[in-house]
Amino acid sequence: MKKTALFNILALLFFYQAFTQSNEVKIDSLITAYARINKFNGSALIKMNNKIIFKKSYGLSDVTSKNKINDESVFMIGSLTKTFTSAIVLKLIENNQLSLQDKLNQFFPNYPNGDKITIENLLTHTSGVYEILDNPEFYKNNLETKTNSYNLLSYFIEKPLSFEPGTKFMYSNSGYILLGLIIEKITGSTYGEILHKWIFKPFNMKNSGYDFVKLSNENKAVGYSHLSKLKSTKAVMWDSSYLYSSGSIFSTINDLNKWQLVLSKNKFLNKSTITNAYQPFTKEYGYGWFLDTFYDKKVISHGGNLDGFTSYFVQVPENKITIILLNNITNTKLENIGNTIISILLNKPYNTPRPPKAMLLDELTIQKLTGTYDVSSNYQVQVLREEKHLFYKVNDDAKIEIYAKNENTFFMKDDDTEIVFVKDDDGNTRKIIIKQGLSNKIGDKVK
Repeated sequence: MKKTALFNILALLFFYQAFTQSNEVKIDSLITAYARINKFNGSALIKMNNKIIFKKSYGLSDVTSKNKINDESVFMIGSLTKTFTSAIVLKLIENNQLSLQDKLNQFFPNYPNGDKITIENLLTHTSGVYEILDNPEFYKNNLETKTNSYNLLSYFIEKPLSFEPGTKFMYSNSGYILLGLIIEKITGSTYGEILHKWIFKPFNMKNSGYDFVKLSNENKAVGYSHLSKLKSTKAVMWDSSYLYSSGSIFSTINDLNKWQLVLSKNKFLNKSTITNAYQPFTKEYGYGWFLDTFYDKKVISHGGNLDGFTSYFVQVPENKITIILLNNITNTKLENIGNTIISILLNKPYNTPRPPKAMLLDELTIQKLTGTYDVSSNYQVQVLREEKHLFYKVNDDAKIEIYAKNENTFFMKDDDTEIVFVKDDDGNTRKIIIKQGLSNKIGDKVK
């Protein structure tokens, strides 16, 4: 009987090891496929049943020095910062220094409609506060230099509410900027100081911090708006003071794994607080976390997108799955990668990405697409033809061949740029949309 029990235990261990190894190969193949098409350049850490089953890095942290990314490489994490901001706010509530129902005008007496907006509204993106990144005046700043966090208020405080607080969900960096300012008012410390004193230092997150521009670390990754074998373009690094409590933190996959353990083991917040944070206030969001279901399983996640850096952090509590992905490239596909990894771990069907195939265009379509498009006074795009081939040329730059996914959407080989042509009811091309990472440029066709 004892031999049978031992045999069964060994068989289960063998099966688990084989399952883990199989998943490791599948995950590596998946991420490698994305890396080949310039959609992944960074680090990945994956846990199942609370054990690390995969940790690997891909690509270069610095093209100039040829330094490779490793598991101590430091990345900006963008809006994943919001999970830290919400945790600090919830800690203040546990300490009876703040309440979910406290009104904004208690901290900013002259804030318009501040008597309608609660802390809970700010946490859950239901405040209706105008989005700072929608204000064109914001981008006229030199975003690489420092600003006073209170100056950020000037870009949204006088704008009307987008809706009545509590009635809708609208993702709002402005709301989390307000939460950062409230944290500072209550604690008497800066947002960066609170992060260090309350979270990074006590939980040994030694490679996490607030001011990425000033960071001196041999593992500091350079951010790229484009990175491929043929070319690389460094991203403009916003100073952390402009990102503030909505997107300023830098970290590593190892430190973010520690953050996951801090949350799951209730080392910073009480279990009841975490449970409430993971409950949907609106269909898609709780207190600082996106909430969804995938194969009927609850999924808790948050991503971060900056020019030059992308992050994705996802948990599936039922299966004790955690996926942490960090890139030093602009990448809008990171969430897709994370969700595909979940499919692998749950033994569900999934697709491996392949480079898009080009379709052949007829003569009339080619004729309608060629021409000149004005994006701005200093940004002009020409679409040229050579026999059956189309080329894309910006100002005096070299021309680049473009390939058709379909009659309206085109791609470039070895580049993340997507080009969409907008036609009128008669099929004549009127506009061009150039999608590069998080940026869209729109140009009118010159008659």
